[in-house]
Amino acid sequence: MESVVCVMETGVCVKETGVCVMETVVCVMETGVCVMEPGVCVMETGVCVMESVVCVMESVVCVMETVVCVMETVVCVMETGVCVMEPGVCVMETGVCVMEPGVCVMETGVCVMEPGVCVMETGVCVMETGVCVMEPGVCVMETGVCVMEPVVCVMEMGVCVMETGVCVMEPGVCVMETGVCVMEPGVCVMETGVCVMETGVCVMEPGVCVMEPGVCVMETGVCVMETGVCVMEPGVCVMEPGVCVMEPGVCVMESTGWFHVKTMQIGEE
Repeated sequence: MESVVCVMETGVCVKETGVCVMETVVCVMETGVCVMEPGVCVMETGVCVMESVVCVMESVVCVMETVVCVMETVVCVMETGVCVMEPGVCVMETGVCVMEPGVCVMETGVCVMEPGVCVMETGVCVMETGVCVMEPGVCVMETGVCVMEPVVCVMEMGVCVMETGVCVMEPGVCVMETGVCVMEPGVCVMETGVCVMETGVCVMEPGVCVMEPGVCVMETGVCVMETGVCVMEPGVCVMEPGVCVMEPGVCVMESTGWFHVKTMQIGEE
């Protein structure tokens, strides 16, 4: 018999050659994937599965090397770590096998790689996708915190989703960099006066900046009334509807031109 052919009686794989059971079962030494076309062989354990991309029904455990896991007809994808029973899914790291595709185990709260849905109990998220719980939930990739509602952050924490910039207090919006949450979309937090990068709209009232900080939003050029410091683009300044001169950073109180009222250079006291 050829080295790449398995023996039908034994049902065991030869570690040296990567050959496993079942007549005509062929193994790939590099990947550890063997099989009877359609069986699968685990190089480390020497266990051979009768159906290709099919896991053993008894064990209910995943094989780290091949990402092959349990449950009759469970299909595994070595690259993605997606396994299972169609519709189950197997987590490569933990070896936990889930019965539903893209769904986590309620007990452990462990999520699958695709589509990365977490359990409502624990709220643990999948780092890869950042997608969290209980569809349609969303989670914060950094912290692994799970939010119950999509594109909505937890009211208590005010944590934002880095990818989308969506945060608490539906329909709030947050600042991607700082993770600060705003009460209304396009509006900043009244306490901090931090603005949303996309819109450049600050606190108190949409379109108006805070008087305290005196800081401008880089993207839109919206600045504060106190300092009148402007940004490069698009040159919009304080005092609604002030205008800001791009080059020198001068802030004018009138939107019709920068020749009116108070003018102030950046850094000027």
